[in-house]
Amino acid sequence: MTFGLKSFLKSQYGDIKYDFNIYYPDNRSPDNREWMVTNGLGGYSSSTISQANTRRYHGLLISALTPPVDRHMILTRLEENVKINNHTYDLSTNYWSSGVISPTGYKKIESFSLYPVPTWVYEFDGNYVIKQLCLIYGTNELQLAYFWLPEKDKALKSINLNLNVLTAFRNVKSVVRGNSNENYAQFVSPKHTVVILGKTEKRMCMSFNYGNYQVQNNWWWDYHYMHETAQVLPDTEDLMHLGIISAKLESDKPFNLSISLDEVCGIPDFKEAVLATVQRQSQLIKKASLPNNSISTALTLACDQFLVVREAKEVNSVIEGYHWFNDSGRASMIGFEGLFLTPNKLTEAKNVLNLYSEKMVSGLIPNRFLDTSSKITTSISEYNSLDVVLWCGQALNQYFNVTGDLNFVKFQLPFMQEVVNHIINGTNPGVKMDPNDGLIRTIDSNNEFSWMDAKVANIPITARCGKAIELCALWYNYIIIFHNFTKLANFNKNFSLELQELSVLIKNSMGNFWNKDKKYAYDVIELNGVLNQSYDESLRANQIIAISLPHRFFTTDQEKSILRIAQEELLTPYGLRSLSKNDPCYQGFYGCGFVQADQYHRDLSYHQGCVWPYLLGFYADAYVNVYGLNSASKNYLKNLFQPLYDHLLDDCAISAISEIFDGNSPHKPNGAINHSLALAAANKWYKKLF
Repeated sequence: MTFGLKSFLKSQYGDIKYDFNIYYPDNRSPDNREWMVTNGLGGYSSSTISQANTRRYHGLLISALTPPVDRHMILTRLEENVKINNHTYDLSTNYWSSGVISPTGYKKIESFSLYPVPTWVYEFDGNYVIKQLCLIYGTNELQLAYFWLPEKDKALKSINLNLNVLTAFRNVKSVVRGNSNENYAQFVSPKHTVVILGKTEKRMCMSFNYGNYQVQNNWWWDYHYMHETAQVLPDTEDLMHLGIISAKLESDKPFNLSISLDEVCGIPDFKEAVLATVQRQSQLIKKASLPNNSISTALTLACDQFLVVREAKEVNSVIEGYHWFNDSGRASMIGFEGLFLTPNKLTEAKNVLNLYSEKMVSGLIPNRFLDTSSKITTSISEYNSLDVVLWCGQALNQYFNVTGDLNFVKFQLPFMQEVVNHIINGTNPGVKMDPNDGLIRTIDSNNEFSWMDAKVANIPITARCGKAIELCALWYNYIIIFHNFTKLANFNKNFSLELQELSVLIKNSMGNFWNKDKKYAYDVIELNGVLNQSYDESLRANQIIAISLPHRFFTTDQEKSILRIAQEELLTPYGLRSLSKNDPCYQGFYGCGFVQADQYHRDLSYHQGCVWPYLLGFYADAYVNVYGLNSASKNYLKNLFQPLYDHLLDDCAISAISEIFDGNSPHKPNGAINHSLALAAANKWYKKLF
């Protein structure tokens, strides 16, 4: 008989109104589907359903030391066991460098739920131990609770619970090798312990409602992270065993534990923490106004995980993906509609536009932010992309279409003028409008200026110097949007007329991208600045982006031809390939097909055939531009998106969409387990279609 996990959750935390899934692992092997919760500061908690850490990024409390970046491991894991009727049972699971899986607590997991908080049910001959985890939003505090439910042996009122506390204070992108001469200073008092994390001023603070803590300070050696092995990265780590928390777990008294960074917290009230989480989740779901089902719950709450604060108290930026990406302008602007407007987060949307316009330098806004503690560079942000600022124009237009906030548009117009002036006159690195046709030309061969920015040995893999179709299409749309705003705001009439004339010039010039022989668009014209002589015929998704925008330049027949060929050569169940499967440079597998693919081969294949789920959103936009949003197109697009929604609920990660998939069937998911742009596209189109 299965445990009624939903009933338990509702009995503990009230009638939870939103729907969510319960997962039942196959206990014959560890269930390594991943889960994640975030705190809005750039920090997170993440591991697998089996609780075996399979990545160096997995841990129970990861905090951003300079929110939302500089993420560091605070608490790596708890090795847990319970003693019932003189028998000791492990709850934990680990992979070791020897190849051994031990202990094997996964065999006792009966069910798991991610919502409202990660919850595990362990069965012991008809009796149950429940473990729950709550990462408190807006703080660097993690709380855990353990429940004993003797449903078969009613007389067994209590059992013994032991928690081994392990950590290695480090940046999430590194690993630690232990030193037997090294330990962490600890200050212990009843129900509280403060740990000094290595040779830093950072402190891990523990509090619990009852029980005892015994200091250990010894190393546990050779944990193995299988995902790092597959990427030819350091895959073993040693963890400092700080100590053991022991408690008599009683049937009428859960054991509560708090772990926090720097702040010494009081005795944890776990129920209060979860009730606050349920209330916040309920508000987000209600605000989003989606159908009440497990897909809409997952979409709404997963999209919220990417929204973070930067130099502010309110959300104003977007983490590009977990576990390793920082916040970025590209994620904020391309994902703007699905992450902010679809869920009705209008204040946050305005904050994002404000932050990035304030960060403008020479007409460009940051592509991505860097870790401030990086030893490689003293810069905190990169200004090496052009598409990001042009997408910002799209985001502002989307915001205005929803809110009608003309005052905010007026505030943004000087920034838009700065962008236009810099592009017309030239801005670094190597970006300038060609005055003869109004199109943007890029000339720096060491840089890539759009989303296809992978490099090997600092050389762009998809070198696209010249006039790239999506950049020119975005520029055309930016000029029209700016011109429309100047008319609405009565802003600089002479400049407004110049914009109108420029938009006509650009539209006429965009016809140069049409490839009459192939019946689709060139990816780049005037390659490397060679006038009217060199053209890139590669079939990529960039022309789909171009015809997905509101203001277009090709004929309807030309757009239909692009869609037809894209459907044949780019479209897959999980998104669009980054390069046609018929191209001689096509790579059908991430990492070029190697079982253990190093950074070189991963980057080599990144934009040479990998499927990108977020591009499906552009395909849908383009399809509706051509065929309209009617019952036939809705049914077609529903079928297109369904595999992504299935992947969202139950694949390699729970309530997440992977960054990329292999171009070849069966389209294995790869890259970051949770990608903001993929979620944004899925969320936007779910609201439009269902």
